[in-house]
Amino acid sequence: MNKRLLNLRCTVFTNRVVPFIPNLSRSILNLFGEDSFISAVFPMPLIPSVNGGSWELISSDSYLSVLFDQNKIDFVCNMQIKPAVLQEYDAKTFLGFCIERIEELKGILNCNFIRLAYSPQYEIVDVSIPELANQFFKNTNFHNKEMANYSMSNTFIKDEKILDTLVELNFLANWGIAERRLKSTTLGIETVQDIIACTFDINTSSRQRISYSMEALKDFYEKVLVWDEELMKNYLGGQK
Repeated sequence: MNKRLLNLRCTVFTNRVVPFIPNLSRSILNLFGEDSFISAVFPMPLIPSVNGGSWELISSDSYLSVLFDQNKIDFVCNMQIKPAVLQEYDAKTFLGFCIERIEELKGILNCNFIRLAYSPQYEIVDVSIPELANQFFKNTNFHNKEMANYSMSNTFIKDEKILDTLVELNFLANWGIAERRLKSTTLGIETVQDIIACTFDINTSSRQRISYSMEALKDFYEKVLVWDEELMKNYLGGQK
């Protein structure tokens, strides 16, 4: 069994709502517009609400977006929109980009970060659902923690150190059928193909009230790639 990246998501939760206010959104737009990865970014109001609603910045080639949803900021890299980006933009590069922007946003927003999350989605190739299910139920233990359930979605809960603080982490895994969108470069026609996919979500628990410094945030995102690889190996053995 092998894996192929489909999407990457990096999420931070703030202690305040980030509303769609012209002056604030303009400052954030200028911040992202100056970055070489995003040559043209524009705000998109989504659902209005009493506290400003959700809004989004999208790169000119659409593969990278930043969603401001109440007190949550999602950085998303969609490898399916621009598959060639995989040759120059891996998970480590993506997280480095996110960390830089988050540090700058912290100064603009004057906020604290109270939860952190990382969520990659992979296409699992060279395997069928029965084979995957068989492998899945062989590995019901991760770092001496038992599965919380025995469906094709489950959570392991374990403590890890972020800097010197012991933090409760959720390791979520969701396996099943997803859609992969393919677009012909010559005809411009998009087709949809069913694939076997898994989505991981490694996040700090909402049960702990912690304000994460930038040093702690950087430590989390340095370690999360190792945890991601360990979680995948737990299911697929030593195969990548």
